[in-house]
Amino acid sequence: MAVLLSELIRDLDGATLRGPDVPVRGVTDDSRGVGAGDVFVAVRGLTVDGHAFARAAVERGAAAIVVEAEQPLDATQVIVPSGARALGPLVARAAGEPAARMRMIGVTGTNGKTTTTYVVESILAAAGRSPGVIGTVSFRFGGATAPSTFTTPAPRELHALFSDMAAAGTTEVVMETSSAALEMERLGGVSFRVAAFSNLTQDHLEVHGTMERYLEAKARLFGDLLAGDGVAVANIDDPAGETMLARAPAGARRLRVSLHRDAEIRVVRADSSVRGVRATIATPRGELEVASAALYGEYN
Repeated sequence: MAVLLSELIRDLDGATLRGPDVPVRGVTDDSRGVGAGDVFVAVRGLTVDGHAFARAAVERGAAAIVVEAEQPLDATQVIVPSGARALGPLVARAAGEPAARMRMIGVTGTNGKTTTTYVVESILAAAGRSPGVIGTVSFRFGGATAPSTFTTPAPRELHALFSDMAAAGTTEVVMETSSAALEMERLGGVSFRVAAFSNLTQDHLEVHGTMERYLEAKARLFGDLLAGDGVAVANIDDPAGETMLARAPAGARRLRVSLHRDAEIRVVRADSSVRGVRATIATPRGELEVASAALYGEYN
């Protein structure tokens, strides 16, 4: 169903409409897939600048183009500070914001993201919920599993996946949020109810350059994407944990997790052997006895 461009860009940070308002069918950043009535968003990538394909998009029938500087083209244009930052919210709105119909749980960190999403999925399923998972290994929801394309898919694939998950009755989406995806603004248009952090060790410097930039990319989950009244959960045995919590909105609940220190969630006692893990966990609701034959080692 078509929507007016003015409605699509309403409240989009820094957006300026130049040209007549037009009905919009869909949103894409791939000029090869543009059809009549689509909006083409020019995104500056690491090696390719989408602005070079704006003319091709118009020639293919784009109703409008979203660009960072006005182009010498006879087309309605939306000028934005960042095409990458605008893409996610525009794709989400054009898809009917399917993520808003589910509780979004994001997990970031160098190690442990996949295991954490699986454990949270199993807890939700045991509580009678219908969780879905998006991560490095697979996408799972509604009893079906598909191999993943990326740890965190690009906006068009991601919001199409959200639409399928919502239609299948998914209640929570537990997803890995990679530092690269956060850096590239792939998660724009998603509001997380929970943001969780495992740890930060040296990795992905080919993408971020320095550990400081790597940390800042992960902190975007807490500072930019967590709902104002959401929940921030972090392993404070890693020094970066407190940084993540500090970036959360003022109204968010903060839960510190620790093996060794005083925290809202902490290990009181634990035993790890070939039989798995058995532990007593202190939580704000009291102590819990937990056991898993499938997991062992202090990190689990």
